[in-house]
Amino acid sequence: MGYTIASVVAFGAIVFRYAIWLQRPATRVYWRRSWNLYLQREKFWQNGYRAYLFGFPLNVLPGRSILARITFHALDFTALMVIAGCAIAVHRRLRDRGAIALQQFTLDFVPHMLLIAISVTGLMLTASSLWLKGYMYHFIALTHQATVIMTLFYLPFGKLFHVVQRPASIGVELYQERAREMPQAKCARCGSEFVAQIWLDDLKTVVDQETISNKPLNRRGS
Repeated sequence: MGYTIASVVAFGAIVFRYAIWLQRPATRVYWRRSWNLYLQREKFWQNGYRAYLFGFPLNVLPGRSILARITFHALDFTALMVIAGCAIAVHRRLRDRGAIALQQFTLDFVPHMLLIAISVTGLMLTASSLWLKGYMYHFIALTHQATVIMTLFYLPFGKLFHVVQRPASIGVELYQERAREMPQAKCARCGSEFVAQIWLDDLKTVVDQETISNKPLNRRGS
């Protein structure tokens, strides 16, 4: 129940944060254009993806095989990689003078500490079940649950939000790439092409929406 409540609250907070982020005119234009480009059928017609679910087995393997053990302990392997990655990141932040001058404990160290705590408690669950005959398993499970819930609550308000925000930057690259294939705007004076017409139209839209001191931009001046 704790995971469910934390997931629902975190999802709502992420949606709220995304909505605030998309209120920026430039961001909103990129977001809308990106989805328009994603949904163009001719660009994805030849890429086929199939998923076999609902009773159709994706793979069958013996329960005691090496592949099965690797699959069952995939989270343990990823936990070790997370611990190693966070340790490297923390080590660099403690030694890089440029990072030391700008970093903040809440924004730069707390995410790594939470990820390490989740990974360590997850590994402790595996160790308790495999080698300690379930000793302290319930307490470790509650500790693991608490760290996961804290991380979910922290997710929308810290740097971990970049995990769900950064994929949107793919749309910016797609927008720029497709803009080169579209009709180009020409200079009114020399007639040479200098930028995509769609980009110029979007720029005009953003400038019209931007305000200074809650007033529309006066483009007649200067």
